[in-house]
Amino acid sequence: MAAAMTGILEVMLGVILVGFVDHHVRLSVQMKSSHPLHGVVDRINGEGGPYIGLVMAYPTEEAVLVDSGLFVPSSDLPWVDLSGRRFNIGRIRGVDVIYAMTGEKTLNAGITVQILIDVFDIKGIVHYGTAGSANDSLSIGDVSVPKYVAFTGSWKWKEFHSEEEGLPELKFGAYNLPVTGDNLLAKIEFTPEEVYYSNGKPMEEVFWLPVEPKWFNLSLQLVTSITNGVPCVVFRGVSDLAGAATGQKSTSGLLSSSSLSSLAAVNALIVAAEFIGLSGTTSLKQEQ
Repeated sequence: MAAAMTGILEVMLGVILVGFVDHHVRLSVQMKSSHPLHGVVDRINGEGGPYIGLVMAYPTEEAVLVDSGLFVPSSDLPWVDLSGRRFNIGRIRGVDVIYAMTGEKTLNAGITVQILIDVFDIKGIVHYGTAGSANDSLSIGDVSVPKYVAFTGSWKWKEFHSEEEGLPELKFGAYNLPVTGDNLLAKIEFTPEEVYYSNGKPMEEVFWLPVEPKWFNLSLQLVTSITNGVPCVVFRGVSDLAGAATGQKSTSGLLSSSSLSSLAAVNALIVAAEFIGLSGTTSLKQEQ
């Protein structure tokens, strides 16, 4: 489970990191005119868009999209293969969408999102999928929308009341509500990372990467990538208890079971699809 959680966090970081930066310094790399698919990409961008880039990491998450019927492929150019990845062109809720599988790990997610942004006319990135939860207030199938994602290198969970060892630490008790205090989740020790926020300036050490505020606020109407200036939002369905063995329950009855991941993926997709539809009916795209 720890490995799976690490993979989930890496994909989220890869998607968000590539999606955001100063909106005034966005750079787009055009496909070379000599590329054999240059004409195909020009047709895709000319006949549709701007597109929502929809990405997911695991086959289960793509399967629920295909089975749902929510994605209607283009009758002209339903897909194009680039750099070993398939980019599917179509519509969801009447909004132009290009979706692709990222696979696991930050690098794979980052490369996939960068291709989307560089090659196609993308107005924003939506990522949905499943995740384990350590929050007893959530139930299997609940969908959460993170407002911030921690950006770190390697990290490890520390035991409760363990001594500091020199590296920065995040103490979960500092985020207790309504007041701070001890938390049995204890803390994590992490290696800090740096990121470019704008051209011509040195890299900055960051911990929290924010989800694009306008999209986050738009997503709140449903409840139920840093270097490119492209808005991004993440939807995660609770599939199990983070860190628990299969079949183990939390104090609230949250069960850890791989068989429930499909339910979480379906619910995350439903919310993501509703968000995409909502984004096409607001003035948000004109404001960006």
